Amino acid sequence: MSIHSSFLRYFDEVCKSSSIRKAAAQLHVASSAVNRQILKVEDELGTKLFERSYDGIKLTEAGQLLAQHVSRTLHDADRTLREIDASISGTVGGLKFVSQGSVISRLLPPVLMRLYEEYPNTATSFIATGGKGLHKLVQNGSADIALIFDYKAEPGIELVDQISLPVGAVMAADHPLAMSELQQISMQACAEYSVILPDESWPLRDRLNRELSHTTIDSETAASSNSIEFLRAMLTEKKVVGFQTIIGLEEVLEEGSLVHIPLVSAEGGAVTQTLSVTLNENRQDSVFMDRALCLLRERLREYAMAE
Repeated sequence: MSIHSSFLRYFDEVCKSSSIRKAAAQLHVASSAVNRQILKVEDELGTKLFERSYDGIKLTEAGQLLAQHVSRTLHDADRTLREIDASISGTVGGLKFVSQGSVISRLLPPVLMRLYEEYPNTATSFIATGGKGLHKLVQNGSADIALIFDYKAEPGIELVDQISLPVGAVMAADHPLAMSELQQISMQACAEYSVILPDESWPLRDRLNRELSHTTIDSETAASSNSIEFLRAMLTEKKVVGFQTIIGLEEVLEEGSLVHIPLVSAEGGAVTQTLSVTLNENRQDSVFMDRALCLLRERLREYAMAE
């Protein structure tokens, strides 16, 4: 079934085969019908789409621009027809999101709730796991979308969007460092206090290790955990200092029970961490996927603007 003019299919096939005759054979129509459609559109546009010679045909500059549009249009049409079929049958495919557990505290739920409101017959799920190796879950098809901290390019993975977030020293509001009302802080300034670090499964730990090498803090004796819940509890109830972006700590920071002071490196620059939206570059596109990515982009922009 086609929901667009036959010209789009004719033109697309001619582009692929570089021959009107071969395109017509592939489409099971007469060569004259294909040529007539192309000449008609060229006349309407007032420009040639193909350079014709004894060696064959070649797209003009205008033809190349139109070819890109036609390819996108046919691709979107095919995807939409699949979605319509799925909607009729009531079997719209769902999406699996994967990331560190911290994103489920505040960042991701509005996206999932909006998707449920707009697509009530479509399931979504979230898998919380260690921060390193998340891309492998996308590569092997275990997840559709991964939100990855400090993502580094990997084969077969498409980077959709990325923001940079400041890493801060985090402590209870009545901690001496919080009471000092510092605008920024170095890791060495935290050395005289007990600290808690993310464990080695968090990408942030690699960044913090570089800063730890410039301090007197003994990372071997410092408490560590891969649980954002444990981190929140330790920071709230104990006189310890942790290091984290605001992701996963939004509520307690807004309440004022914890304070986040931006961390500066030994060289004097801001310590930051990226958060990226990634997916398999060979994925099967869908309207639902596109909507999810749009909502994620909007959500990341909200966090970027808040910094």
